[in-house]
Amino acid sequence: MAKPDSAQDGGWGFVVVIATSMCFFLCAGMTRCVGVLYSSLKGEFDSSAAMTGALASIVIACAHFICPVGAIICRRLGSRGTMILGGSTTAACLFISAWARTIYQMYALFMVAGFGLGLVMVSGLVAVAERFKKYYKAAVGVASAGVGVGLVVSPLLLQLLLDTYGWRGTMLITAGITCNICVGGALFRPLKSLKKVGEQSERVGSYTTIPMQQLNQEQHDEPTTRRPRVKLKQQRKCPSLITSIAKSLGLDLFLSNCSFTFFCWINLLANMPYICYIVFIFPRASAIGISDQASSLVLSAFGIASIFGRLASGFLVNWKFSSIKVYAAALLICCGGTLLTQLESFWSFVISGVIMGFFTGVMQALTVVVVSKFVGKDNIGAGIGICYCINGIGDLVGPIMTGGIFDVTGSYPAVFYFLAGLFFVAFLQMMCLPVVNKSSLPCRTNSKVVIV
Repeated sequence: MAKPDSAQDGGWGFVVVIATSMCFFLCAGMTRCVGVLYSSLKGEFDSSAAMTGALASIVIACAHFICPVGAIICRRLGSRGTMILGGSTTAACLFISAWARTIYQMYALFMVAGFGLGLVMVSGLVAVAERFKKYYKAAVGVASAGVGVGLVVSPLLLQLLLDTYGWRGTMLITAGITCNICVGGALFRPLKSLKKVGEQSERVGSYTTIPMQQLNQEQHDEPTTRRPRVKLKQQRKCPSLITSIAKSLGLDLFLSNCSFTFFCWINLLANMPYICYIVFIFPRASAIGISDQASSLVLSAFGIASIFGRLASGFLVNWKFSSIKVYAAALLICCGGTLLTQLESFWSFVISGVIMGFFTGVMQALTVVVVSKFVGKDNIGAGIGICYCINGIGDLVGPIMTGGIFDVTGSYPAVFYFLAGLFFVAFLQMMCLPVVNKSSLPCRTNSKVVIV
């Protein structure tokens, strides 16, 4: 095994953390504020609430679905190349979307933009994990705080651009700003020790083949046995290829670790109301007479609190608080924060935004920490990939389901009661995770027999 790089836990690693935070701000912050454009897009394409809400679900869901593949790309291209690829893809799709004429064209473009966003997420988190060990939890909190900064700045900026240039001009300018992700990715200077590890991983994943001269000699000496040998080689190669693909995508971790599998399910339930809250808090506030500018301030309050929540998560866990207990407490408080919107006043929305921003920020930062706890830092890329891929199901289904509830009931309060219920169910299951963790050893052993 290669020795740790001298730059770990310091040096250029601090630059990488700041660059990752900037990339998360530019990409995740912009694309998660679709709620600001919700009314404009709904009126432009004459679409239902469910169809318009699907735009947010598609971009975030595709970002999570691509994460397992993003982990493979990150191993091949490195975190720098993957970040630049993801940033350029996202910016290009946002640029082209300014000429979209139907909601279905927006779906296609946001789908590809989501793929680019997923590459940005994975490469940024892997780059931080490569360079920090002792201060890893705090580094993840600082890096993920960029999303909170994006949620602070983006609503106000997008609302200003929307009032000045319309939604099409807003998409053009947003695309130009997003191009700066490539600049941040260029700061991910490769580590020498990682190159050695990559070479070893490529040798492990290679297959043993018969030299060409030996194969030609066998063809002349034993022509009657040549075809059975080829068949035997094909039979052996197929299962090996399937196993290699499964390991590359992280499926062996998902099937062989009950605690990790159960946490992925809990994280899916927690992520559904999180993304739906961001999408529907803006129209929910507008529905009770709060102006668009004031509604943007609610999202900004959400973003400011999210910054402090993501930063606080690392320090809370470093103070010997259990990451699982902190995550569970955050879920329960988010349930109460969601219910505060039912008071239907501006300040209740602001307080709800602050509570939700802080504690969803804690959860989002702790997700990486809990995954690392269950799968180990050597498998952090694959673990994040499979966890975020499962989150993509919630991102896809959540806004569509929530928009469907509104289309049927015509009531935003019913929507937010539903979101609070999801948080509470996730809290109850999170409290059961320590029990599953204690009894997960037999499951892990049996599953390894199947995979390996």
